[in-house]
Amino acid sequence: MSEALRRLAGGLLALLIAGLSTAAAAQAWPARPVRIIVPNSAGGITDVNARRLAEKLSAALGQQVVVENKPGASGTIGASAAAKAKPDGYTVFFGSTSSLALSPALGVPTDYDPLKSFDPVILFGSTPMLVIAHPALGVSTVGDLVTLSRRRPGTLNYGTGGSTSTNHFVGEVFRRVAGVDMTHVPYKSITQALMAVVSNEVPLGVDYPDTSAEFVRAGKLKALVVTGSRRVDLLPGVPHALEAGIPQLDLLGWVGIVVPAGTPRDIVERLNLEIGKALRAPDLREAMNRAGWEVGGGSPGDFGGLMRSEQGRWAKLVQMTGIARE
Repeated sequence: MSEALRRLAGGLLALLIAGLSTAAAAQAWPARPVRIIVPNSAGGITDVNARRLAEKLSAALGQQVVVENKPGASGTIGASAAAKAKPDGYTVFFGSTSSLALSPALGVPTDYDPLKSFDPVILFGSTPMLVIAHPALGVSTVGDLVTLSRRRPGTLNYGTGGSTSTNHFVGEVFRRVAGVDMTHVPYKSITQALMAVVSNEVPLGVDYPDTSAEFVRAGKLKALVVTGSRRVDLLPGVPHALEAGIPQLDLLGWVGIVVPAGTPRDIVERLNLEIGKALRAPDLREAMNRAGWEVGGGSPGDFGGLMRSEQGRWAKLVQMTGIARE
């Protein structure tokens, strides 16, 4: 055998062994605990949902599934850590609109590309957002807020869980299209921002129905409008964006599961299968629906398509509002 043939045969053998090793690893998966990286602080709505899922997956996979919180920079810190992890199925990322669609659209510097650094697994769910006000502000509707803003220009602040977060972007779209003169105040987490509105540290905020509803029902907050095109059961008296005359706020936040690019296909399909089963479980569906969430599902390809379309959609809104240029 010539030297060239020996090298070719050796290369083919190495590829075969590598392929068999990958297949064997996928078949044995999971042989140790799996971690879900959540790019948000513990206790928030995203963290709660991730822990609900982790409990279901632990039972289904026969291995402990643990949540690891890596908050900061509108989710990009957690996304970066997940993108750098080995593509072996032992790191799962609980990504969101902010980290997988909005941050790239805003031009936020990251060391990952959502469409190249990750393989999609499944859509977990989607939720509207809520514009809230402290009762002391004396407003009950969007119209009230617009009138007050004209009387008191430059005096209104609103809080969110951080600059370039989905909530921040919704607040900026609202500010522009509704004509409300208000200034953004970023907090380290969405929970801190919510409590800042409850305590009247800032009079306005953008939050989620799940975490704001109890304060609204207790009279500690006013809910002015919910994003999207339907009302939510948690707060049935609050108009949605179309009813409020703000069609630009027909927007939802979403969460989906991705894994580092190159994760064996068998593992991706197994995760899709087991997470899909978890999402169909009555208790999980009820908990999510009760919190104002629409349960997700579908194939990896379905979620990949959503990620691509959402990047384009948010990019158009960024261009329309000029937020990225500020």
